Amino acid sequence: MKAVDTDLIRGDYFDPEAGKILFSNLGERWLSSRVVDPASQIRYRSVYRLHVEPKFGRRQIRAAKPSEIQAWIGELSQKHGASTVITAFQILQGVLDLGVADEAIKRNPAKSPIVQVPKWIGKKIIPWTDETLDFMIDSHPDHLRAIPVIGGGCGMRQKNDKERTVPLPEWVSQTSRIHIAKFKPRPLTLPWEKPDGRLVTHNVLFRWTDDKVLRARLYNEMIWRPGLVKAGIAPEPKKDKRGRKRYANNPQDGMHALRHYYASVLLADGVSVRELAEYLGHSDPGFTLRTYIHLLPDSHERAKRAIDGRRLRLRKVSDAT
Repeated sequence: MKAVDTDLIRGDYFDPEAGKILFSNLGERWLSSRVVDPASQIRYRSVYRLHVEPKFGRRQIRAAKPSEIQAWIGELSQKHGASTVITAFQILQGVLDLGVADEAIKRNPAKSPIVQVPKWIGKKIIPWTDETLDFMIDSHPDHLRAIPVIGGGCGMRQKNDKERTVPLPEWVSQTSRIHIAKFKPRPLTLPWEKPDGRLVTHNVLFRWTDDKVLRARLYNEMIWRPGLVKAGIAPEPKKDKRGRKRYANNPQDGMHALRHYYASVLLADGVSVRELAEYLGHSDPGFTLRTYIHLLPDSHERAKRAIDGRRLRLRKVSDAT
């Protein structure tokens, strides 16, 4: 019996012609199928265009070999951080998974035991002090002053499409009421989730003084990064050949620092990791714990106080009887 006939009987037969499809064809199909927020979609497409497509795009999907994928990971690791390498590998693996699902290849070579990706080791977070947050608030113009208050008081993200319920501190509530009284929210209609999405209208709290939409990138360049300089967090900007100011871009000092401040305050005051994970929108409390474990109050001291407190109470009861 021929091998082809045997494979047909077993259900293992693959059409050799199917594997000739170009990687780039499946790559575009995989990117278009991602159900993610716009920021993540931009990130995926950027990493694909810069790191995945140049290596594999013009080749047949069946041509990728485990040894070649491992060599590619090694090359990327020499030039880029673990986060970029991991994202590029996840994209490659996803496209090849699609190839398996579409029966273009029998198995995913990126899942071979010899393929190893670097582990991401997060940097130890050093949360802002109260004074630093106050400096950042004061660096904002009056019509945008409530932004760092809401971010630091509720742990908000700058970009994302997740919804969650968080406690509203009186500090944030009062600041928001003052802002709304001075700068009345006005309706704004924009496509939802994607450029050609359905139009949705919301009352928007923050805009530029000329009533234009407050875009994250421009806000970062015009307000946030100059604020870091005023607060003494970042160095003075340098000028490029055209005389334009170029600010230092340290990811640890982005708006995400407001979430870290929020987390540090809650943990210091005894809020549980499970509750903090819910407020931050983390689906896995374990991720929250790994990120902020170094900010938790010293467990040894708490353990000693717990035992000593219990024994002291028992001693008092014994003496009383």
